[in-house]
Amino acid sequence: MKKMIKKLAAAASLLFVAATGSAFAEYAGDLQFRLGYTGNTLEVKNSDDQTTSEFGFGLSNYNLFKINDVFSVGFMEDFSLGIGVSDDDKTIMGEKIQPISFSVDFLIGPAVGIQLKNVVRFQLAFGLDYLYDYQWESLEISAGSYSSTYDISSSVGAWGWGFDLQANFLPEAGFSPIVGIRYSSVSPDEVEYDFGDSASGTEKIEDATLSSFKFYVGGSINF
Repeated sequence: MKKMIKKLAAAASLLFVAATGSAFAEYAGDLQFRLGYTGNTLEVKNSDDQTTSEFGFGLSNYNLFKINDVFSVGFMEDFSLGIGVSDDDKTIMGEKIQPISFSVDFLIGPAVGIQLKNVVRFQLAFGLDYLYDYQWESLEISAGSYSSTYDISSSVGAWGWGFDLQANFLPEAGFSPIVGIRYSSVSPDEVEYDFGDSASGTEKIEDATLSSFKFYVGGSINF
């Protein structure tokens, strides 16, 4: 992780120097609103993969400085949320349940842009990413006249890497449509569990990967 952070810092520094090397570098920034599909996957050694499908939405910001009419460099931030359900039904004590899922994804890193006149600007960012996934289910247990409901949840999160690739159409306009993909990959080392009032704790996991793929469309307010 430390080596990756050093490499990202070096890349960001080089891009910053390139962007500010000219006192006349033109700023080409934006504020983006995104909506789309999010698919998360948790892979753990010697366990079945856990996948979720979510409706994703978020805000992002590309801060680019034009080197010339085609190339620009800078940095980017993105904050995304997702809400949906697990793709895998679970059976607990004879009850089939489908957990509700919620995710948080944050990306920051250096970015580049390639613009084809005022038709489209392709923008790419790669950097440090924090990904968090939370799943919750309600289990009702009945035995004779006895009935009780348990709220069961699990969560996992970690730092890793991610990238964003998009096309910004009509980038010189005040408002323009965007379409793109976003990917994140982190390596958590534990999962937190909560079984309502009965128990809670953490479980160590080995060789685990939590990844997220997003396909989105949206709008960009261009500065």
